[in-house]
Amino acid sequence: MTTLHDAIGDFPRHKAQTLRFSCGAPRSATAIGDGSRALFLRSDGPEDLVTSLWLSVFDADGTHREVLLADPRVLLADADDEDVPAEEKVRRERAREGGSGIVSYSVDAAGRRVVFTINGQLFLTEIAEDGSGRTRMLAADGIAAGEGATPVLNPRISPDGRHVAYTTGEHLMLVDIAPQWPSDSRHDDATDDDCDGQPAPHAHGHRCGDEESGAPYDPSADKLSTLWSVYPDDDADENTWKIGLAEFVAGEEMDRYDGFWWGPDSRHIIFETFNAAPEPMWYISDPANPQTPASGRRYARALTSNADVRLTLAELAYDGHDEYAGLGIQQISWNRKDYEYVAAVHWSAGHEPLLLVQNRRQTRDQVLSVHLGSEASAGSAPVGSTTVLEEHANDQWLDIIQGTPVFTPDGRLVCALNDMDADTNRLTVDGRPFTPAGWQVREVLDVTDEDVLAVVQRTPELDGYEAPDGLSPWRGNADGHDARSFDVVSFDYDGNVLPMTARPGSWSASRCGEGLVISGRDMDSAKSVMSHSFTMRPVDGGAAPENDGDGSAAMSTLVCPIDNHAAEPGFAPNVRFARLGEHRLYTAIIAPSADSPYAKADKLPVLLKPYGGPGFQQVVFNQAYYWDAQWW
Repeated sequence: MTTLHDAIGDFPRHKAQTLRFSCGAPRSATAIGDGSRALFLRSDGPEDLVTSLWLSVFDADGTHREVLLADPRVLLADADDEDVPAEEKVRRERAREGGSGIVSYSVDAAGRRVVFTINGQLFLTEIAEDGSGRTRMLAADGIAAGEGATPVLNPRISPDGRHVAYTTGEHLMLVDIAPQWPSDSRHDDATDDDCDGQPAPHAHGHRCGDEESGAPYDPSADKLSTLWSVYPDDDADENTWKIGLAEFVAGEEMDRYDGFWWGPDSRHIIFETFNAAPEPMWYISDPANPQTPASGRRYARALTSNADVRLTLAELAYDGHDEYAGLGIQQISWNRKDYEYVAAVHWSAGHEPLLLVQNRRQTRDQVLSVHLGSEASAGSAPVGSTTVLEEHANDQWLDIIQGTPVFTPDGRLVCALNDMDADTNRLTVDGRPFTPAGWQVREVLDVTDEDVLAVVQRTPELDGYEAPDGLSPWRGNADGHDARSFDVVSFDYDGNVLPMTARPGSWSASRCGEGLVISGRDMDSAKSVMSHSFTMRPVDGGAAPENDGDGSAAMSTLVCPIDNHAAEPGFAPNVRFARLGEHRLYTAIIAPSADSPYAKADKLPVLLKPYGGPGFQQVVFNQAYYWDAQWW
């Protein structure tokens, strides 16, 4: 039996072996389709670094299942020996990604096709009606043999699920997905009669009676094309131009990791190009491999020049077979001299793309719409030109609220407002603040015509807040839902608050249709938590549901946790929270546990753990934040 003393002694090694106790835990969830399904990533066990793609499914009868869609070890023999391209290593460093296998993915608008990379190879998983998946490598021959077609970085599938764009760093590439699926030799003799004429998918991947049967599969049927490339400047020793990637500042300081964005119509792409030549070079050695020379990296520093960032609007033409047939491009114009940072790009169906650009000091920003030269554009503005929709300023600092700016489906503009009078980061709709004072909006997760789903922190002095019905949003139990807690709530446009998370903690969510996936951590459990909920509505023609008293049909909400196979450190931190100093900031004080030999000491050394940058909070209702301190 492991004692507390053993757990403390083993903690550093245990933490390293389990990748900070994250291996085996579900993460990166995305609700898809009508919400009865959700994608997520998870490795097989507490020390398994290789992450697979999974699907959480609620069947029509309410049964919940977890389905393994794609296992890297099945798809590639060398999945355990990952060879990550240098550019991908940099992206993962910016995103704090330490796993291997399938570490990120992109899904189409219908939630039926998913793309990802394993060891630099591009894969596609198609999800069948029954929730099963079949996976194949995309453009295998073309990517392997095509000059300049690798590495495959940040692949993104088009909303219609028919094309995949990715970048190599110097080339923006497009893969047209072939309509045929590889035939299976175990079922080559199958006929429509074997399936009773039904186009039902078989477990081994053959599909009978539809457009994907019949023709033998040709790996080269996936068409690979180069959309645009960047080349070194004349007489340059290195190519400092990059395409389709986020520059260092965007990834490290703004949480923007994408460098290109599909339009909702699958016919437009906005892509970034940047020249890092103005940035000074830093040389970074690898202490774990002292025999390796220090590598050079251009690094943004104060009082030096930033990368030169540009955006381009591309319109893709397709032929009668829905294959790429040409490209029209137009530079997107804005005041790049005064607003050199591209903080966010967002593109909603039926509307023009939105940009959020900032000045160097991040004290001013502009929300811009990009004109497309189509019905979505206002008037006859030139293609690629921009219109300023809103401007914001703060002499101290403007926080970037992820998920903004964004249009509602019916065309209203939701933006972030740094409201100094109310001392609150709020949201506005068409310029009108609608989130209450004291509710600090940290991220926008989803926007509908009825509400905004957001991550918030409550100002601690809001303990007396009452909802319009006279009740606290947490039904009178608001303890802990303060600056230490990142809660998921729904705001309607009248400012009413509906909590989606009940316990204080560090939470996020993904919503689609009637489905919601909540994930995060709290102080009660050593393991992270992920749950999938789905609201089932009565089906026309089915059994008459019970009625809820006002004549409307009753609905039922199903909730199921997603399995977590992560290890635990074997001890709980001994934390006391206090509010200290002139600003009464929350402080976490970690003391020796009760059975520690130091528990009754008259004096103890004090170790401080401040952080030097803005925006990273150390005191959070998250048990994992305090394990290191408890070990010390």
